[in-house]
Amino acid sequence: MPTKLKLFILTAVFAIIHISVAGQVTASFSMPDTVCVNSPIAITNTSANASTYLWSFCTPSSSQVPQVKAFGNIGNTMALPHYIDYVLDNGNYYGFLINNTPGGLVRLDFGNSLLNTPVAVSLGDFGGNLAKSAQGIQVVKANGRWYAIVVCGDDRVFSPTSPRILKLDFGASITNTSPVPTNWGNIGNLAYSHELFLFQDAATTNWFGFTVSYYNNTLTRFSFGKDFALPPTAAVFNNLSLNGPTGMFPVNDNGSWRIFVTNFDGNTLSRLDFGGSLLNTPTGVNIGNPGNLLSQPRDLQLFGYCGGYIGYVANNNGTMAGIDLTSVTATPTGGALLKPGVSNITSISKVFTAGTDHYAFIPSAIPAELNRIQFPSCSGIAGGNSTAQTPASYSYPKPGSYTVNLVVDEGLPTQTTACKQIVVNAPATVTISADTTICKGDSAQLNITNIKSAVWTPATGLNSATALSPHSSPPANTVYSVAVNDKNSCPQQLGVKVSVSTPAINISKSGDIDCATASVQLSASGGVKYDWTPATGLSSTTIPNPIVQISQTTLYSVTVTNNIGCKASDTIRVFFYGTPDPSGYQLPSAFTPNHDGRNDCFGISKWAAVKNLQFYIYNRWGQLIFFTQDASKCWDGNFKGIPQGPGTYVYRIHATTLCQDIDRSGTVVLIR
Repeated sequence: MPTKLKLFILTAVFAIIHISVAGQVTASFSMPDTVCVNSPIAITNTSANASTYLWSFCTPSSSQVPQVKAFGNIGNTMALPHYIDYVLDNGNYYGFLINNTPGGLVRLDFGNSLLNTPVAVSLGDFGGNLAKSAQGIQVVKANGRWYAIVVCGDDRVFSPTSPRILKLDFGASITNTSPVPTNWGNIGNLAYSHELFLFQDAATTNWFGFTVSYYNNTLTRFSFGKDFALPPTAAVFNNLSLNGPTGMFPVNDNGSWRIFVTNFDGNTLSRLDFGGSLLNTPTGVNIGNPGNLLSQPRDLQLFGYCGGYIGYVANNNGTMAGIDLTSVTATPTGGALLKPGVSNITSISKVFTAGTDHYAFIPSAIPAELNRIQFPSCSGIAGGNSTAQTPASYSYPKPGSYTVNLVVDEGLPTQTTACKQIVVNAPATVTISADTTICKGDSAQLNITNIKSAVWTPATGLNSATALSPHSSPPANTVYSVAVNDKNSCPQQLGVKVSVSTPAINISKSGDIDCATASVQLSASGGVKYDWTPATGLSSTTIPNPIVQISQTTLYSVTVTNNIGCKASDTIRVFFYGTPDPSGYQLPSAFTPNHDGRNDCFGISKWAAVKNLQFYIYNRWGQLIFFTQDASKCWDGNFKGIPQGPGTYVYRIHATTLCQDIDRSGTVVLIR
């Protein structure tokens, strides 16, 4: 025989489709319907008139085991604890826990968070009014006064107590340790009543409540009026396919109300259908034992996700049955038998949210203790869940189909939800050309497979920065980065390096040909193949270091080929300075200083290794108009910045050269 009841404020009622009217709370949002793994997803919240938001980016699995925090028997105040309710007043949370036998009430002071470890205050049994076999409790505030409503009593056990509905009036202070009890008696044919929840009708502001009676398989609806000053009236409903009913869970789906009920004796669930109002007469249907996981079920909790539900049914033996419903009217299926690590469970409190996680309290009768349970949430998602009005971008790490669920005004009469499906694709397998090397001036085609679009950076050397297979001819080594959308529309980033090979030519000579040197050697490096031109005076045109013997100054060019076939060229000039014959040191007989870049200056800059130079030029009157000791300098036809007239001018040179000493006189004609 179960000894349990749970009170419910409508904190977990889910509505799936909503019609907006002025001032009505609606939940809605927009987002992509298809994305890629690890791609950021932005959501636009278009909800109206909501005060709180709770986002879930995937559906938890009913096979995940809830986590339990055990508080034990706090202050040794608990004796067969069964049901608990909690309220918030002036920033602090207070829980109220029913002791089934011998009866009594314990207040739990949590401080500013239900995640704190509470301090227990025993309030007693109020002169025996909160009798043995006490069950459900709910605490509400009406017209500035706090009330606890309790159902208790069992007249079919040893040392029986009469079934009753009890009011505890705390007045204006929820911390009043001496609330005034009022035993309203057995209103509504109570017979070991269990689950209880209260609600206020928005249209009339009247208070109502439901409880189920274990012995006679009935549902009782209480009508309290606008406050709890007078005893309630009751309506009793039979023939609802109940079998030892204990726990209840209300659901509002698209404006239609249902209450799910656990049947302790039948090991089943029942669904009560009310239509558009909980004030209607319900019909009942037994929806069975999903997966044969129910064993003396005491209570249940459902979470709605995009038209479907996952649920947790608390069994008397401390296990939980994870169940799934594809819709509110579907036959539930069993997910898994879960073992959260408690010896037995007498009820599940209303759910509260801390951050993005859902919690509830589950008392255990034997041993007497209080536990807090954390229900599985969406896990493994970057960004997790959110309570922001507009959640931050998040992403999915694995491909698949996911449900995004939004609950607004959770725990309020205006609570409603919206949801959307999103398909997450895995990136396609994309391949890009291997790193390649080209010769300078050549090109290579870059190819990528399984893509829809591409943007290449930098664009240097590409015939198109948006081509799927561009041609690349960069001037130097270049690493190209390419942002692509693959065939699954997933963005990917790839890269390829195009190296430009140019032989690093190093060319030199051992000297020049003069009266002391009959031959010189050229040297080139940087390749595996060499080609010299012209062949005149060379010992070989295909080796890196040919010997040169020439009778006139010659410009040589070498083309070097490296190991991948790339070529580069360079030149070097070998000067011929002649023999000891003075005629080998030539001077022009005339020059034309007209600034055309040819024969503009008269001098000996082409002579090799001139030392001790004295270079004189005289006009026809014997006046010295130019003198230098620097062989690199020459006469430009001016004297003191004034151009000299055309005619014949006398020069005299004294110099020491590599081959001999020079002492020469002569004339040169200036032509203008």
